[in-house]
Amino acid sequence: MKATDFQVLHSVTEYTRYYGLPDPAHPLLTLINLAEITAQTLPAPIVAQLYTVALKRGLKGTVYYGRQTYDFHGGLLTFLAPARSYRPMRASTFRK
Repeated sequence: MKATDFQVLHSVTEYTRYYGLPDPAHPLLTLINLAEITAQTLPAPIVAQLYTVALKRGLKGTVYYGRQTYDFHGGLLTFLAPARSYRPMRASTFRK
């Protein structure tokens, strides 16, 4: 994958706009409920230049970490440092 295939996000505001949400009330912190996002297709993987904490509950399927697969059906709490790339999950990945 080329470096141009990534969407680089430099601020919390860019992060919320990426998901088609309004600007955050606070410039350094926001809460995003991915189940409320209606976009059917998400753009390229993200490289966020900020710390990201995500809580995912009700996952369907398996989560890949490195070369291993893990079963996180009960939920998953992730912490990502700046300059880490990841691909956002679609809402259809979650159990209703």
